[in-house]
Formats: sequence, structure tokens, C-alpha cells
Amino acid sequence: MSFKKAEDCVTDDGREGTCVDYRYYVCHAGVVQGLCSGDSNIRCCLDCDAECVADENEWDSNGDDEECKSYGGQCFPTSNYCA
Repeated sequence: MSFKKAEDCVTDDGREGTCVDYRYYVCHAGVVQGLCSGDSNIRCCLDCDAECVADENEWDSNGDDEECKSYGGQCFPTSNYCA
């Protein structure tokens, strides 16, 4: 059995990431469409920088994403997919 190596991606402004099916991954730094081969669910999951890591630590510390809630949203820490 062989496994396909994850495809790397780079945005026009130089941010790096990995191509994943964003329905099944949490990409805290965001996702970018159009940089990866495959269907429309395969997106560039951007690597976290220092600001992103600090945001993750804040969300983890209080168990909530207050910005999401301020828009009336309900946050689910299982993916970036919104159905």
C-alpha cells in the first residue's frame, strides 16, 4: 500500500500551506481555493504564523471564539467547512 504525499501550496503573497480536503481539517490560518489540484474541496490550508498560534492559544484558554459568537455564530472546532 502506498500513500500520496501531501501537496504543498504557496499563495501569491508567499504564505505557505498544504493541500487538504478542508471539510475534514481545521485550518486556523485559513484556506485558499484554486491553488491545489483535485476537486473544489481540496484547498490550501495555510500554515499558522505567530499571530495564528496566539489566537489558537486564546481560543483554547477560554473554550470559545468570542468573535464568532459576536456574529451570532456557533463554532465547531472540527473543520473550516460551513454547510
